Amino acid sequence: MKVIIGGLSKLGREYLKTYNSKVLILEHAEAIGRHINFIKEKGYKYFPIDFRYLTQEELEGLGIFLRELDEEISSVLVMSGTSSTQSVHSITLEEWENVFSVSLKGPFFAVKQMLPYLKEKGNIVVISSMNSVMPHPKRADYSLAKAALNMWVKNLAVELKEKHIYVNAILPGYIYEEDYYNSALLYTKENGKMVGDYLISYEDVVNLIQYLLEKNFGAMNGQLFLMDKGFSL
Repeated sequence: MKVIIGGLSKLGREYLKTYNSKVLILEHAEAIGRHINFIKEKGYKYFPIDFRYLTQEELEGLGIFLRELDEEISSVLVMSGTSSTQSVHSITLEEWENVFSVSLKGPFFAVKQMLPYLKEKGNIVVISSMNSVMPHPKRADYSLAKAALNMWVKNLAVELKEKHIYVNAILPGYIYEEDYYNSALLYTKENGKMVGDYLISYEDVVNLIQYLLEKNFGAMNGQLFLMDKGFSL
């Protein structure tokens, strides 16, 4: 069984379109409700959990659910994340805590519940961001949360090495969306690079996810794979 944390984002749904085996989706109830027909059509299992308001009771409930499910987990894909799009001048404490809860704290403790069920030579792939290694305006909280994810990946790789569980992160750059061409995100940086010249596709990211989850036999572990067509160079 494959577990996808935050699997109902646009990227998550694009990935799920290519995968038809056993899947357990961890997502907040509102997202599950919006996509319940898609979930049922695919035959996926799901567990509603809201990282914004995560409690010990919810985590224990997830542990009970996994124990009763009694299935070995082959891989975990962590895709949960959010951004307040605020600057260091404007961000509030509530916004900061929301971003870190959804992007870091929630996945951290959810994965902890799954570790007893992860099979040897399994894989964990975490979706981080180019912004974790490159500054960006109005990403004060998002960039820091994603940078922390990167370090979590490296720590997990070390701690799970004896069980031969491989942990890696993908750091996507700007992913192509039609509205990028009509939004403020298409801007000229001081070095003269246009965002539009460096857009990657959802397919690019999905292909790397699939490779790391299905074909990584341990040569890559604790690594951060930056996908930005050289934008950060």
